[in-house]
Amino acid sequence: MSERRGLSMRTYAFVLVAVLLLASGVGAFAYAANATLAAAQGALTDAETRLDTALEEHADRVEQEHQQEAAAAAAAAAADQAARELEEEQALAAELGLTPAGTPGLYVQWAPTTDYTCGYWDCAALYIVSLDATCPSMVYVEANIVSGSTVVGFTNATLGSLRPGGTGAVMLENFTGFAGEFDLTEVNCW
Repeated sequence: MSERRGLSMRTYAFVLVAVLLLASGVGAFAYAANATLAAAQGALTDAETRLDTALEEHADRVEQEHQQEAAAAAAAAAADQAARELEEEQALAAELGLTPAGTPGLYVQWAPTTDYTCGYWDCAALYIVSLDATCPSMVYVEANIVSGSTVVGFTNATLGSLRPGGTGAVMLENFTGFAGEFDLTEVNCW
């Protein structure tokens, strides 16, 4: 018999099938690896998008916080300025002998008896000074008439409109017939 060198057909077929199986396994592995890589890239893109969105939202929150802090600082500065102006106004009023009335910026002072005369009834005059109040329609003044510690009546008067820096005067009269003093209960802008 003649000796054959090389592979038998059967061995050759077996090796060929093994090579084909190995090649298809490598191809399947490459396909699976490629699919896994594509999924990982998609997940990475989604994560980057979520990160960008989160960073934008954070930047918006930080900007809103800065705006709120600036608004709060401006409000505090305005309140401080208003408080200083009120202190200055009250110091000026005290220096002039004025007493705060019901409406902010409105002050009163009883007139000396030498500045007015009364008719048949007891009366008192009251100066009204607006340092910073605007009374577009009128100023309403009301006072109890007090005899000793007993309220025996009341009286009222009105003054036309009054602007900041303006001064007016009203006359309060006691029509009750009881002797008494005037005790202011209301001074307001209308």
